[in-house]
Amino acid sequence: MESVKEKLSDKVISLNEQIPDNPCGQEMKSYQENGMAFSLHEVKQRLEMLQNFISEIMVEGTDYGYLPKTDKKCLFKSGAEKLCDVFGLSKRIEIVSRMEDFDKGIFHYEVKAIVIDKKTGVIEAEGVGSCNSMEKKYRSQDAYNLTNTILKMAKKRAFVDAVLSATRSSDIFTQDVEDNLLGDGAEGKPRNMKDKSRDKKNTVQDQNGKAGKEESASNKQLSYIYTILSDSRIPVETARSDMEKMYGVTESRNLSKKQASEFIEYLKNYKKAG
Repeated sequence: MESVKEKLSDKVISLNEQIPDNPCGQEMKSYQENGMAFSLHEVKQRLEMLQNFISEIMVEGTDYGYLPKTDKKCLFKSGAEKLCDVFGLSKRIEIVSRMEDFDKGIFHYEVKAIVIDKKTGVIEAEGVGSCNSMEKKYRSQDAYNLTNTILKMAKKRAFVDAVLSATRSSDIFTQDVEDNLLGDGAEGKPRNMKDKSRDKKNTVQDQNGKAGKEESASNKQLSYIYTILSDSRIPVETARSDMEKMYGVTESRNLSKKQASEFIEYLKNYKKAG
């Protein structure tokens, strides 16, 4: 049986995908004649889907953090990887420049990250990042033991920069905060010091209204739900309304693993029926 991961690789959100015939055909034609690829309604729907993916699947403190005293989110490497998965992007890393002065203990790396659409092979965006041993957090340490750490930080900065551009999420995220607050490879706590990540067990109700504990929907299931919505262009509001009627929840992360499987099948049949 085809795994969810295999299905996810074949069905991804694409901001560059051309829109097939739809009820708003005349409106779409008008926008295309004016040089616009999408109608305003389509753009709003895609942005809403991205924002819902971020709020329901990405974990604060692990995938992103916050700039102190503001509501500006900072994208971490793990969050960038999740966005790559759902958008169907692969990455290629190139070291553009390096300086390694072993006599003075000064090391500098400049890296370019290229993100590519897995289906088409088209380059979606490029990002650049650099890091050196004279940065404040490395200056007091033994630079000879940090060469790999410094190179990895440069790669991470380039990768996050490229993902922000490819997914058009620069208005939602920044990337500088993680370096300033958390350092290399660190994971932060949510700003309210309470982890918002989903519990492994959710309290759900059976048909008789009896509460019980069931395993929560997996991230792969949640990603696949959003992939189906994007692929079949089912409005988020419609999916949320149906989910509430069926399971009494308005967010997919509150589904149990069994419920998520059922809802995935429901959406697939919804697509066929449409």
